[in-house]
Amino acid sequence: MMKAQRRVFTAVAAVVVAAVFGVAPAAGATELSVSGSFTATGNFSSTPDCMTFHTWHDGGGDWTGLGTTTFHLDYCVELDALSESSPLTGTFTIDAGDGSLSGDAVGRVWNVGGPDGFPAEYELTITGGTGDYRQASGSLTIDAVWNGDFIPVWAMEGTVSGTVVIPPPTPASRVDCMGDGWRDLGDDDGTAFRNQGECIAWISTR
Repeated sequence: MMKAQRRVFTAVAAVVVAAVFGVAPAAGATELSVSGSFTATGNFSSTPDCMTFHTWHDGGGDWTGLGTTTFHLDYCVELDALSESSPLTGTFTIDAGDGSLSGDAVGRVWNVGGPDGFPAEYELTITGGTGDYRQASGSLTIDAVWNGDFIPVWAMEGTVSGTVVIPPPTPASRVDCMGDGWRDLGDDDGTAFRNQGECIAWISTR
């Protein structure tokens, strides 16, 4: 009887601590806060699906959260001479450590740059990844400046910031689901299990 009472007391205490200090049970997903600087080179051309500026940049840097990274931006700039800036849309890939991230890029480039170059900004929406970043999500913001030479797109530099969300790993056996192990695990789609039974049911189908 005393053991049962102690278990109830422990459970209640855990709930109180979570409520007071904001500590929630681990959902299994990992959030990486990303920040850092980069340099890149690039070029542009005219293509049938992008008649103004089909542009690409390749660069990299050492970023908090991801480590040594390289990236590729591939996008179309739709020149808007009547506005202060021209919109851009495209895709991106980022190689970092034991995996890669990929997704969609949107942003804009200011039409008239100052003596230090042409400002540009990119919003990267992560739609997936490979390796350590399987089923990743999240978003990154790139603030950049194209250099001020005659063809400014050839080089740019700037900073990156944002969050990469990595889903929980999948269980390797039923044992991984036991106790509270299921709390830190998920299925192939990166969805966290709701309870131990759901975790065991999933591994039973492997």
